[in-house]
Amino acid sequence: PVCAGDTVDLIASGPGTSYDWLEVGTNTDLGDGPTLQLYPTAPISVALLDTINGCPTGDTLQVLVNPLPTAVAPPDVTLCSDGTPYTLPVLPAGGDYTALSGAFSEPDLISPTAGVADVVTVTLTVTDANNCQASDDMVITIANIVGAADAGPDLDTCWNNTPVVLGGSGDWQDSSNYFVDGILYPALTAPGIYTLTTCATQCVNLC
Repeated sequence: PVCAGDTVDLIASGPGTSYDWLEVGTNTDLGDGPTLQLYPTAPISVALLDTINGCPTGDTLQVLVNPLPTAVAPPDVTLCSDGTPYTLPVLPAGGDYTALSGAFSEPDLISPTAGVADVVTVTLTVTDANNCQASDDMVITIANIVGAADAGPDLDTCWNNTPVVLGGSGDWQDSSNYFVDGILYPALTAPGIYTLTTCATQCVNLC
């Protein structure tokens, strides 16, 4: 068997003087001559009609074709060029990541160089039990985004103070009864030290 889309070369043998290749069942003319090149995507039966010493003769064969596996690369992403590494999503069964970039290292790590913008094409290749392969690409944009995530300076406030709008840039990741959409409500919690995190959502390596 071959994989869908593979090249199949058929060569006639014997002392024939004329050759006609047909698809069995449809009688579709596939070509003339002692050789035939096919790129089948599904199993196909082929008949060869030739002439030997003025007498017509023929033979048939079936080309077995295995379907390709499914390869769907992860969505394109943007990373910030601050040097923070990014691990690609988990590989599917039979999958392998490759990329022609110094930022990529096997099996699944992208390591941006601090301050260096880049575009990396990562190819996901899936190989099945029949050794058939399919591939798909994802594009990783490494961007020089300054201040993409900045929580701002630490803050001291009284537990019964009025609500405080926190500055900084990025999207706040915390949500509770005392902290909603970047606004801290000290009166709704007990005295203590609280750590709040902001994320550069445009850079998945910082989230």
